[in-house]
This record gives sequence, C-alpha cells and structure tokens, in this order.
Amino acid sequence: MNLDWQVPVIVVAIIGVILYLMNRPAGDTDTDPADEPPEAPEPLTGPELVDQIQRTLGIGILVDTVGSAEPVTIHATFVYGQYTTPVTVTADTEGLAWRELANAAIAWRKSDYQNIPMWWGGGG
Repeated sequence: MNLDWQVPVIVVAIIGVILYLMNRPAGDTDTDPADEPPEAPEPLTGPELVDQIQRTLGIGILVDTVGSAEPVTIHATFVYGQYTTPVTVTADTEGLAWRELANAAIAWRKSDYQNIPMWWGGGG
C-alpha cells in the first residue's frame, strides 16, 4: 500500500485547521444581560429552612417554641432513628436563631453515632 500522497494531504489538513482556529474572531467583549448571574433567592423562612434541613440531613426537627423577645430563643428536638436530643439556640434576631438551629442540626448529625453506619450482622 502506497501512502506517499496521503501524508501531505493530512499535513495540509492539519495546517488548515490550525490556521482556521487562529483566525477566528474573538468573542464579543460586551456583556450580555443574559450572561449576568441570577439574583440571589430570597432567604428561607424558619419552617422552609427546617424542612430543607430535614430533607438534606435525613433527620427530624421538632420545633417546640420560638421566642419573640430579644434575644430570640428556639427550643427544638432533633430526631434520628432511635436518637433524640433536645436543643435550645439563642440569637439576636429570629433569622439568626434559625441559622443557629441549622448549624446545631448539622453539628448534631455529624457527631458520634450519627455518622457511623450500622450494618446487619457482626464483624470480627
């Protein structure tokens, strides 16, 4: 099989592709309104935040009371399987109190037995 004519054709094709890519016009530098990042979503309310935390972490959060005086105090119970823990968080505003409750739920879910998977059977 004689490939003498195919090698120059392939080289010319590669050079043509390189030249095409080098001579392409650069993209427009003007900003397009569609390229702007979307506006930040509105902050979640307390019940919406609790619902999202429950789904994300796979735990239950039972909110007992939400204080209305400053500092705002929230009493709740975290539930995961057979484990329950009463929790009280306090913050200057209600929004910050809900955030503290979320942080407490994350810390509780990550602590000790919540992260250790329980497998059927025994080992060792």
